Amino acid sequence: MSSVSVTAGRVRTSRSRQSVREWLTFVAFVAPNLALLAIFSYWPLVQNVALSFTEWDMISPVKRFVGLDNWVSVLTSNRFWQIA
Repeated sequence: MSSVSVTAGRVRTSRSRQSVREWLTFVAFVAPNLALLAIFSYWPLVQNVALSFTEWDMISPVKRFVGLDNWVSVLTSNRFWQIA
């Protein structure tokens, strides 16, 4: 059983304090790892998907939005289906 203390009209359990402290410790160790995973894995994935809807030569600063044209050309290509 957890111990109960009464302080200034409030009832606090040491068990809940301990679980909050454990949760904060867990977050302190896991959050930096999740942030790095998101930055170096998921952000480039999102950027590549966004880039697949544009036409860009990687030199000019202007990216032209082409919508699904890139995807249609890949999925209707015979070469793609031979490789897949």
